[in-house]
Amino acid sequence: MNRLSSVIRRINVFNIISRYSGTAPLKTSISDESLSYIYNVGIRNSPIKEDLLNETKQLYPEIAQMSTDRIEGDFIEILIQSLNAKKCLEVGVFTGFSSLCAALGLPDDGKIIALDISDEFTSIARKYWERAGVSHKIDLKIGPALDNLHNLRREGHENSFDFAFLDADKENYLKYYENIIPLMRKGGVVLIDNIIFHNRVVDETNNGEDVKCLRLLNEWVTRDKRVKSVALPFADGIFMVTKK
Repeated sequence: MNRLSSVIRRINVFNIISRYSGTAPLKTSISDESLSYIYNVGIRNSPIKEDLLNETKQLYPEIAQMSTDRIEGDFIEILIQSLNAKKCLEVGVFTGFSSLCAALGLPDDGKIIALDISDEFTSIARKYWERAGVSHKIDLKIGPALDNLHNLRREGHENSFDFAFLDADKENYLKYYENIIPLMRKGGVVLIDNIIFHNRVVDETNNGEDVKCLRLLNEWVTRDKRVKSVALPFADGIFMVTKK
């Protein structure tokens, strides 16, 4: 049995939670009203961010949830500033909200290499990057993300990125992760979005391919000796990973 198969057989979401909390499942005291309050007081007014999210909802109402959460976007911006990051990587762009937030957190000479497969969605992104005055910071590469990650490694970008954000097709998450980690500098931070995937990951009756891949990725990251990691219980669940 190979390592991947062995890990898959050991995965039990509630046991993983119990391992680190002492009880399962974890409980939170945050009510819906409290969460609404947090969103009201915790988000600074930003017309361009709101306009991008609203246009995404208008154009793509059935998939608008693919956009990064509003608070998560602000978190990315502040995190990049705190890291003094100058070189960032994004796998999965959609209409560009997370890229916009990341670029706003970078200095003027900072750079994001953003990978996506869709000209249609990223045309919306380009419009808002221009409006925000950050388009010069974003190098958008259209094509299969795995191919572009392999190209970055071949071109000598290993051990050079300060920050990376992964929010793409879930079935390839582990492959993306395994190509992102070599690109990160020591101390570089990776955020992995959607680790609970709209609560599907903790539904033991759900064995969809994307859900199985996320469960595998979550366990894989937890066991990865190359990194330190913590799972953050906000937005749609986030892994925050730093390379040792």
